[in-house]
Amino acid sequence: MPPDVLVAAAKRMGARSEDLEGLRLELLKTIQQGENVPGFGLCRSCRFHQTVAGGAFCGPTQEPLESGEIGLIGREHQLPEDVND
Repeated sequence: MPPDVLVAAAKRMGARSEDLEGLRLELLKTIQQGENVPGFGLCRSCRFHQTVAGGAFCGPTQEPLESGEIGLIGREHQLPEDVND
C-alpha cells in the first residue's frame, strides 16, 4: 500500500510508471531469492486478515479489501499463531 504521494507521482509518470512497477517486482523477487530476509505472505493467510460485514478487512490498515487484494503480498504479514506452533 504505497503512500498517496507515490501513487500520485506514478500517475503523473504515465506509461513509464508501468516500467517502474515491473522493475520493483523484479527487485523484490531478486531480494527474496538471494538474501536472508523475512518471508512474505498473502493477505488471506495473514493473522491480521479479518472478515467484517461479510467482506475482507485488513487489521493493521483498518481498511476493507477488494476480493483481488486478498491474493496480494502483505507487508505486515504474520502467520496465524496456531500455524507457528
